[in-house]
Amino acid sequence: MVKVLRPGLAKTIHADLRLLAYLAETVEQQSPALARYRPHQMVQTLATALNHELDLTHEGNNCDRVAEHFAKQPEVVIPKIYWQHSSKRLLVQQYLPGIAPENPQQLAAAGSMARCWHSVARRHL
Repeated sequence: MVKVLRPGLAKTIHADLRLLAYLAETVEQQSPALARYRPHQMVQTLATALNHELDLTHEGNNCDRVAEHFAKQPEVVIPKIYWQHSSKRLLVQQYLPGIAPENPQQLAAAGSMARCWHSVARRHL
């Protein structure tokens, strides 16, 4: 599986965040009732989260961590990250065939998925 960030995405997001920051500052200055919700801080929190999402290495690292966590459970398979082909803007993962959650007939027929989720939840949640 290949995940690619669209060209110009970061530029668009940063422009939108600048606009949101301007609007948040204006709201804080013009409306004491709304200022108590600290809209500017909310925009900063959103900006931090979005900037994190613009670096696909974070997603790959999280995938590796989850794979380590479930390494001794053969019923849980996490796609391998191909780091030699991945970067901040490109994430290449092992393809794993499976049943889409949107297909209830196949899920019911497989049966093992529900048992797997129950087992994982019981051990780790």
